[in-house]
Amino acid sequence: MNTSRTSIINYKSGKSEVPFSFVQNLIQKYRLNEKWVVFGVGDMFKQEAPAPPKGIIETQQEQIALLWESIAQLKDNAQRDREKIQNLERKVTKTG
Repeated sequence: MNTSRTSIINYKSGKSEVPFSFVQNLIQKYRLNEKWVVFGVGDMFKQEAPAPPKGIIETQQEQIALLWESIAQLKDNAQRDREKIQNLERKVTKTG
C-alpha cells in the first residue's frame, strides 16, 4: 500500500490523521464493508453477491422469445378477426 511503518504507527497513535485515500485503499484491498470501517456497524467484510442460478439468463431469454411468439400470434389472430368482421359487415350491407 506504499505506506511507511512510521505513518501507520502515527495513524494508530493519533499523531497523524488517517488520509481518506489510505482508508479507500484498505477498503478495496481487503474488501472491507464501508459501514463497518466508518461506523463500526455490520460485518467487517463485504458479502459476495450470490451468483444467479445457472441457466437463469437463458431461461429468461427463452421466456422473452415465447412472449414475442405469443404477441405475433395474437396480432395474426386479431387480423383474421378483423377480416371476418369486415366480411360479415359486407354481407349485412348487401342483404340489408
